[in-house]
Amino acid sequence: LFNDNFDWKDIFRSHDYELSTANEVKEIGEMLSKEPDIENKYIMTNGNAFAYYANSKYVFVQFREGPQDATIMDYVTRQGWSDFEIAFSNVECIPNDRYNKYNPLPDYLIYLDKQNKIPSLWVLKNPDDPNIPKNFELLYENYKSGIFVYKIKHE
Repeated sequence: LFNDNFDWKDIFRSHDYELSTANEVKEIGEMLSKEPDIENKYIMTNGNAFAYYANSKYVFVQFREGPQDATIMDYVTRQGWSDFEIAFSNVECIPNDRYNKYNPLPDYLIYLDKQNKIPSLWVLKNPDDPNIPKNFELLYENYKSGIFVYKIKHE
């Protein structure tokens, strides 16, 4: 890269930046910002920018916490996670829960396929898979970027 004759201005002349992940994050956040009472809802994902643009609360995950064979609902409710994994998630949550008092339950899951290390979550990249819980409603899908947004309906 440093030895190549490279014109950085060419990057900005192209329209590829419109398709970038950063732009997609903003678009998803803005889409979620239109959901009713979003400012009191939790988004579970790896990256607080989604919650920032949605003006919502946030549950931090890395898509590798808990047992490898956890069900989707076990993962979303953080069942089987180690004390360290829960504490780390809580500190990164918005608002943070460093004393583990609130145990936030997400209303939305933004699944990032490229970051996932939990085999049981792989079905989330196929919205028609019958193993996806019935209370998950697909709001957004992009196979190219591997981003899938689900609304979780709690009873």
